Amino acid sequence: MESNINAVAEIYKIDANLIKAHIYEEQTHLFPVVESHFIESLGFGNTVGLGQVTVGMNGYTREQLLDPATNINAMGQLISSFKGPLSIPYKATLYNCGSCQGVTEYGRRVESYRNKFYSGDW
Repeated sequence: MESNINAVAEIYKIDANLIKAHIYEEQTHLFPVVESHFIESLGFGNTVGLGQVTVGMNGYTREQLLDPATNINAMGQLISSFKGPLSIPYKATLYNCGSCQGVTEYGRRVESYRNKFYSGDW
């Protein structure tokens, strides 16, 4: 998975550690499992996979996004779509909430995880 993340980061000219941070956030904030995430885990939600990418984004189906390589590629496409000199927490917020106007706790957590990956603390 590491090589796939690095390849996608290179293709889309984005930070590999930001991809890792999103995966970490998306996989850990689902616990403890609450009803909506339990339903999602059964395949009835709107998002899926490592980065919990929205089904239908760039034409991907649920089945396609269950493939880790496809999911990571979809993450790269989404992250690279945020143009301009945006801060890491704001880009992370947009990843999670495209209509948000300010930085959310989600964005701050992703920035923190990204920084830990950079520093080698993880």
